[in-house]
Amino acid sequence: MSAQDVELLRGLYEDWAKGDYSRADVFAPDIELSIDDDFPDVMIEPGLAGLQSAMRMWFSAWEKPFTIEAHEFVDLGEQVVVTVTWSAVNKVNGTRVERPGAHLWRIRDGKAAALKLCRDRAEAVVAASVTAAD
Repeated sequence: MSAQDVELLRGLYEDWAKGDYSRADVFAPDIELSIDDDFPDVMIEPGLAGLQSAMRMWFSAWEKPFTIEAHEFVDLGEQVVVTVTWSAVNKVNGTRVERPGAHLWRIRDGKAAALKLCRDRAEAVVAASVTAAD
């Protein structure tokens, strides 16, 4: 992973920490989104349209701003694990939720080509090793 690739992700997370999800320019048109078993009802369509659709569906249950704050960027060579905390207020009952998680990214030609949402850093590292073996 190049320093530019990590900086691309840092910039994206700076926006997400403010609740700004408007940057589509960082994603490859054929981005692959995968989600762990914590989100069993999310249907994933392929490509950028599928990513945007999944994000709209997920965010629709939460008050704005829905934020994702990055804590650690772990460069694994071909992939990057980013540990995060997401925070939001539930629209239905007003409960504030903060949850840790991890995102596993693969960058191709300066664009995010794959994103896997994971429960934690350990799960993301295991997923990275499985992906690297494929």
